[in-house]
Amino acid sequence: MPGICGFRVKHGKVYVVMITRGDIEERKPFLPEMTGAKVTSHEFYDVAFDSFHKVPFWTLHRVTPGRTMKKFHRDGTPIEIGRGCGNFCADPMIVESPAGSAYALSGYDTGHLVPAEAMQFDKRALADSFYTSNACPQTDELNCGPWRTLEHNAFKSAMKGRELVVIAGAIFTEGKRYLSSGVAIPDEFFKVVVCQKEGIYDCWIMTNSEKPIVKFVTLSDIEYRAGLVFPFRDFRHVPDFMTAASSRELRALNGIKIENLLNGEYTMLEDYMWNPHDAEYPDARIKIPKGFTTDFGSVPGIVQNVFPPIGTFRDPDFLGHDLLYGTEYFEWEGIAYKIIKEPSKNRAECDWRLLESLKADGDSWFSRNTIWSAVKVGGGFVWAKHNPESIEANRKLLK
Repeated sequence: MPGICGFRVKHGKVYVVMITRGDIEERKPFLPEMTGAKVTSHEFYDVAFDSFHKVPFWTLHRVTPGRTMKKFHRDGTPIEIGRGCGNFCADPMIVESPAGSAYALSGYDTGHLVPAEAMQFDKRALADSFYTSNACPQTDELNCGPWRTLEHNAFKSAMKGRELVVIAGAIFTEGKRYLSSGVAIPDEFFKVVVCQKEGIYDCWIMTNSEKPIVKFVTLSDIEYRAGLVFPFRDFRHVPDFMTAASSRELRALNGIKIENLLNGEYTMLEDYMWNPHDAEYPDARIKIPKGFTTDFGSVPGIVQNVFPPIGTFRDPDFLGHDLLYGTEYFEWEGIAYKIIKEPSKNRAECDWRLLESLKADGDSWFSRNTIWSAVKVGGGFVWAKHNPESIEANRKLLK
């Protein structure tokens, strides 16, 4: 990456540093075409700002291997000095961009479209990413969920050697909602990631809601909904070329076919017949249907580092446990589960069923009891979210 030499003084000593130049020319071939949209080019990203809604139509930036070294914290201080968080402010190049306080007490995150993580290689780039021309109101569940996942996956892909172009933007559908400051709240967001050298891309649309829905789409879908045209339509659409960690279609062990929702949950793409390993009814099977949503092994983070929540022989047992949790059916009666009236006993029976299933599948005494103990402690948070509607909906799925 081209640069020039500069100097920095710290603790009375003078250091020679490399001042990174922007890449405006490298970004030009990828700029979307949009009627009436004026493009403002900062050193390290472009933005087409919607003056009426006070949010970006779209932003574009590059993520390259040379930019994966984080030299500054989000507040602009060098990594070796301390940790902080940057503050948003109006963009001096865009008069209509709102003040940094426009999102205060709104209940929405000030969501980056060009992520700060991708700009921590350069202090100037990082500062520019905190302009409100690069922000939209996002629910915390989206901003800290699938949106962040895709940001980080692009960053990790660059760490492995890819040079990427990332285009992100807002979509408004029917009714308009606004913050008290006049900033409009997008209904959806899109993201397109392009690898020029390989001539491939992938793209998504996500709902701006408390339970974000990730839609895997085509360029034409985004062009239609966002009102723009991409200049790389001759590139190949390769679903999730960035990293297998966010693959939309995964086949967990034992033939479970799922779709990754990028928010820690997965949807069943096909029915799956689960063996609950009941000693009294060894031939019993439970049909876990297409469309059921699960997070598999939702155990605490420390335990997840030792026992991955997905991708092992435990997958069917985690999946069955999630379905039984959601239905609150736990005890066999003949050839079906019956309802136990006491909620605490319901949960205990379900956790015990997980332990027995792990044992039947050959998990070691230490492993299965560690997982069981973790689920007993952490499962209460999931259990507390149950309500009559969710329980009834899951019971309709149980066969």
